[in-house]
Amino acid sequence: MQVIQQAQTKDAYLIKKKGRNRLISIETLGANEQRLKKKIRKYPSGLRASKHNHRISSQLLYSISNGGRSLCEIMKPKNFLYLMIVLCHLFACYGGRILVLLPLGSKSHKLAIMPVLEALAQSGHSLTIISGFESPEKMTNIHEIQITSIDVILEKVVDWYDTQKGDSETQLKTMIAALPYTSTFIYDEMMGNPEFQWIMLERSVDLVIVDGIVSELTFPIIEHLGVPFVFHCSSFGPWTTAAIEAMGTDSDYASIPFPQTGLDNKMTFAQRLTNIRRAQSFHSLRQSHIFDAIDDYVKKDFPNARPSGNFMKEASLVLINSDITTDWPRSLPPTVIPIGAVHARPAQELPPVNEKRKLVKLIKEIKLTTFTATENVR
Repeated sequence: MQVIQQAQTKDAYLIKKKGRNRLISIETLGANEQRLKKKIRKYPSGLRASKHNHRISSQLLYSISNGGRSLCEIMKPKNFLYLMIVLCHLFACYGGRILVLLPLGSKSHKLAIMPVLEALAQSGHSLTIISGFESPEKMTNIHEIQITSIDVILEKVVDWYDTQKGDSETQLKTMIAALPYTSTFIYDEMMGNPEFQWIMLERSVDLVIVDGIVSELTFPIIEHLGVPFVFHCSSFGPWTTAAIEAMGTDSDYASIPFPQTGLDNKMTFAQRLTNIRRAQSFHSLRQSHIFDAIDDYVKKDFPNARPSGNFMKEASLVLINSDITTDWPRSLPPTVIPIGAVHARPAQELPPVNEKRKLVKLIKEIKLTTFTATENVR
């Protein structure tokens, strides 16, 4: 006798007896069947073998298909293959849909992050990159939406040749002053793009990777999508410092110089005060010129968006193209990960001496030609 499965009713069992399936009520079962019922309740996965119930427990099979077929019938090679295919489909791991936002980054920002994006694409993830610079080659699982590059926009508001004559603090202030115009320009271009509109409407995104430098305009967009996001910082500048401080990194202005100050870890009291002043000046200018301007501008699309200045701390990770040998060492939380110069190519052999001289001469000629052309344009 073989117990195939418990019937849908509480007091009936499907019994295989003499090659035929019969539905027998509890009242018709004998004493042995009553004991069998108790053992089934106690051991749902099957009876434990013993001297007294070895014969019965070895025959206990549960049907897992319609029609009351036994497990032995199900586990035939052909049926077993079908079962494995179904199970593999149910437990398959699918790639994520990743949106990469590089709206105001220069070309170097994209070059720095591309090795990370290419590795994700090779792992089966689907990526959509929004950038002002198109990749020279098409890659599998990577789709690009090209927008106006920051170089073209800044030419309308900033004279970079004159800016370079000033000190680092003047250059930073000029950059911040130009960002309200550039940010709103790119914001309107992104929101007007049909492909991006579909992404915003369907929210067909699982993760956002965003440039950690001059990307404040993306914060209301990421909040609307409602997915985790990761910062990628291509260099260690003021914006990167702000990103890691938002993740809980100690500023430690007494021993760690703020970027672009020209100071080192051995500072006098006056230099420490200068270090603090420069850092606080950056945060104040960023709040008044960028965050406040963007918060007012995006209300037309996101009236309930939170203040952008409070959104950075919501990041899941901050990836930095940095290394302890090239930047000031500091204690970092586990959510801040220096990944080094992953975009650097492997070193190659130096050319012979005669070839090296030709190369140096060619570089000098190129520099001279570029300088002459620039002066003529000015």
